[in-house]
Amino acid sequence: VHPETSLSVILPARNEERDLRASVESLLGQRAVTTGGRVRLEIIVVDDHSTDRTGEIGDALAREDDRVRVLHAPELPAGWLGKANAMQRGLDLATGEHILISDADIVHDERCIGTALADLEERRSDFLSFYPRIECESLWGNVVVPLINTGFGEFPKYPALAAGAFMLARADVLRGEG
Repeated sequence: VHPETSLSVILPARNEERDLRASVESLLGQRAVTTGGRVRLEIIVVDDHSTDRTGEIGDALAREDDRVRVLHAPELPAGWLGKANAMQRGLDLATGEHILISDADIVHDERCIGTALADLEERRSDFLSFYPRIECESLWGNVVVPLINTGFGEFPKYPALAAGAFMLARADVLRGEG
């Protein structure tokens, strides 16, 4: 990965008090962004009108690490949906050359960002999406999730699929500038 690379991670978060800390810490602990890493990082947590402690946890994370910022309860314009609005409001604040939109309940492997950025650069791609490993906690989750996952392979008519849990793009392309 180019040594001058910067990444903005946008985490739309609604009622994620259970998972937010682990998700953000997994991003802060990436090999590519830790001391001596190759990627300048900012994390933008967008607290999407949570009714639990998500916002408080985000604020605590921001106090602990200046790479984390929190936007609370962004105004929802007419015709917009919550998560799409949260993603857009995060994008409005993002300063990185690359943008990663992820879910606030995803714990990222420590090699995830470095691997993704290297793959994006090697392929000269504008967009990359990974599908996460899902650890289900219930019997029905363990039955249904594999059926959904294998179903994606059955749709070759689609030119591309993306998982909302990990969508990485060049910022200029995402903003329509590239």
